[in-house]
Amino acid sequence: MTVREALPLTPQPATKPHRSVIRSLEGWSDWARLLPLIALAVLLGLIGLGSKGLWLDEGLSADIARTNPLTALSAAWNTPTPGAIALYYEILHFWMILGNSEFVLRLLSVLCTALAVPVVYLLGRRLAGSRAALIAAFLTAASPFVVEYSQEARPYAMVLLLSAASSLALLRAIERPTWRRWIGYAVLAVASLYVHNTMVFVFLVHGIWVLINVPIRDRQFWRVVVAFGALGVSAFPLAGLLSQPVFTWVPALTLSRLVSVLNDVAGGTGLLLAFWLGAVGLGTVAALGRLRQGRVGWSAALAVALGLVPIVVEVAISIRRPMLEPRYLMMALPGLAVCGGMGIAAIPWRKVRGLSLALFVALAVPALIPWYTGDPKEGWREAEQVISAEFRPGDGIAVYPEYCRLPFDFYVVQDASLSSRAVPVYPLAAWGSFFPVPDGEAPIPSTLDGIHAGNRLWIVSRYALLDSTTEDGRALWSRLAGYKTVETIQFTGVYVQLVQAP
Repeated sequence: MTVREALPLTPQPATKPHRSVIRSLEGWSDWARLLPLIALAVLLGLIGLGSKGLWLDEGLSADIARTNPLTALSAAWNTPTPGAIALYYEILHFWMILGNSEFVLRLLSVLCTALAVPVVYLLGRRLAGSRAALIAAFLTAASPFVVEYSQEARPYAMVLLLSAASSLALLRAIERPTWRRWIGYAVLAVASLYVHNTMVFVFLVHGIWVLINVPIRDRQFWRVVVAFGALGVSAFPLAGLLSQPVFTWVPALTLSRLVSVLNDVAGGTGLLLAFWLGAVGLGTVAALGRLRQGRVGWSAALAVALGLVPIVVEVAISIRRPMLEPRYLMMALPGLAVCGGMGIAAIPWRKVRGLSLALFVALAVPALIPWYTGDPKEGWREAEQVISAEFRPGDGIAVYPEYCRLPFDFYVVQDASLSSRAVPVYPLAAWGSFFPVPDGEAPIPSTLDGIHAGNRLWIVSRYALLDSTTEDGRALWSRLAGYKTVETIQFTGVYVQLVQAP
């Protein structure tokens, strides 16, 4: 790439004509290259989109989003990560006007992924040139990691889009520092923070980049102060995340855990991880080489920082407070894609560049096939279907832990036959009215007083049978004296037990 291929990040003369984000795609040349990649992202996202049932976190999304906006906001602040995903739930609430099937719930994520492809391209073109940008857009569209989260009713595909879009908005504000652009950046950044709080690591890179590129004595710096001040003030309601161990389900950081997380981000196989390490490594070397080109070379360094700094910071935090999860690194994907694209684009031989992309496809396809053909993450839909098929009048249903009512309720409510006949034994809330707040596991001994099971009881549990070897199992079975297990059925991550009175 020549020096002219990358746009300088210093403020431009006021006489330069204004160009919108859409017009910055230069006619049919850019669109002809991007439309197939957008179509690829949509196609990969639509394959089997509604074929698998919701898992626990998707059930949380559906249950919160189906309430009214005020209740959804309250519920978002009473989850184990208070407020961290509040805006996503609000957006999903209005999206559900289209329907509440698994397909419709997940379609929002497919749309976000499709929109992310051209935004990553625009970001990459400003930072590394057109060739690297096109490769970055392809890596984004075809990434097994991205495809997986484009098929979940969770905020991570939206995080991908907002991470790229907010970085692009920052560059545009620095290039032409008008109030409108800086306010636009601030609004987008605040919205991103409330789609998922891990976006704060992207804003850390943004803040450092602003200090490098906008002199404090510059009269335009006040606009920077206002934009980042608004972002800082908006983050105060999320301060509770710092005072409690919110990621209690995340394993402690070890070397094997780190490798496992990076392996998942790369697409799920060791060969894909090696590919990404090679591409990002080449991109980092290329960025270091461009630093000799002055300000233009620094733009390549920003691509590296957007990809690597959030990962490094999360790893550092996880030494004391484990939080390193593959999905929490989605906000680094745009930077990683641009950096990887820059590395492949730096290869001087055209055929080798083509073979590199062909190798990525050859590695991605085997990684995607198990995702499309495998079992759902958790079998709540299948559990509900079995109970519905064998249900008898007078049967009761107990679901443990109690927050597992979230995905189970989603299917019971849609099954009028079961919801009209089944009696919820634990938790006692009526079907569809269990408040959508998974606030931990309430011990069964404190919640079963006064509960009397009928002749038969269906026990639905997550990850393990609720048997007499556990404290909660003993408490439940003490109220089921003489009951015997008639049937046990196991699905992915879900167990169903039918017990009957003597």
